[in-house]
Order: sequence, then C-alpha cells, then structure tokens
Amino acid sequence: MYLLTSPGSQPRALVATHIVGAFLGVSWAHITSSLPQPLGQLLACAFAVSILTALMMITGTMQPSASATTCLAALHEYGAMKDQGFMFMVCPALLGGCVICFLGWILNNLIPWRHCYPVWL
Repeated sequence: MYLLTSPGSQPRALVATHIVGAFLGVSWAHITSSLPQPLGQLLACAFAVSILTALMMITGTMQPSASATTCLAALHEYGAMKDQGFMFMVCPALLGGCVICFLGWILNNLIPWRHCYPVWL
C-alpha cells in the first residue's frame, strides 16, 4: 500500500482480481482433474493465469499477486492445502484481500503526511 496511486493498490483491483483468480484456478482445476496428474494441474494453472492476465489487462486492474492466488487454487494438492472447492474464493481470497485493504487504510490514514487511502475506488 506504499504506492497509493498505483492501479494495483486500489481496493477494486486487490479484492476483485484475487476473487476472480481463485474462481478461475478452482474452475480449471476441476475441469482438468480427469487428466493425468501433474499435467492436469499444470494445464489448469497455465489456462487460469493466462485468462486472469487478459482480464486484468482489459479492466485495468493489474495485481500481480492475484496470479499467485490463481496458482494456489489450481495446484492445491502439491502443498499442505486440500481441495476446498469454491470456498477458496471466500477464504483466503476474499478475506485476505479485505484484511490487506483494511490494514492499508488504517496505516496510511494514521500517518498525517501520507495521502488518504484509497485514492480512488
């Protein structure tokens, strides 16, 4: 939240791209689940991230860390996470984005010489 005028630091970019990325990652993981693994998960990750990147470019909401959320949703079996399904959109995608926005709002508005956050919605 240091670059207040950056399009990626705005709440709409932060929250929306993480939710859409989680949706795409889970959707493509379920679509490619019948393929042999790890090929299915790698294809799910590639398709979901490429679609998310195109959507972010079209809407002007570039948030690079949303691609990591998309990969986490698609590659759920390689880590300690199990398949949460579409609940992944609520926690950690929605909840994490809202917490980051709230903390950015608190910290930037407590310091008197900083501009108020968010600059635009």
